[in-house]
Amino acid sequence: MKKTRIAMVLLLAIVLIAGLACSLLLETETEFEGTNMEPTIMDGEVCTIDKIDYLLSDPRRGDVVLFTINAGSRMSRVIGLPGETITIEDGAVYIDGTIFYEPYLPDGTITESDTKEFKVPDDYYFMMGDNRTQSNDSRTGGFISLDAIEGEVIHCEFK
Repeated sequence: MKKTRIAMVLLLAIVLIAGLACSLLLETETEFEGTNMEPTIMDGEVCTIDKIDYLLSDPRRGDVVLFTINAGSRMSRVIGLPGETITIEDGAVYIDGTIFYEPYLPDGTITESDTKEFKVPDDYYFMMGDNRTQSNDSRTGGFISLDAIEGEVIHCEFK
């Protein structure tokens, strides 16, 4: 009976420690700084990042992701996938010649770029912030490699 109790306590401790370790490795929180994702994510919001999803699948168009660039972390939305051609023309975004509807953007949002066409290389993604006039993103900073993407932003709120 005493051995059974010790074994159960030990098993419970292992499960709790494993759960805590998984939680720390699979999800994390980070405070968003900046205006490039407004109004979707506001400066000062704390965001939960899912770190496991992209180990099992590739980022999807429309996902908001956390990535590392120049020794810092940033958040932006995935617009272009590897192998696609992104065209920015007449205030709109086109993917492989088809206009891309972005329901998360405020009505009347105009997307502009000095470069009109971008061919996304293999294993890279084209990112843009939702605040198109205040975002330093793939239009000026280049593509983001799959290896630089840390995880998907799954929830943000002020704490």
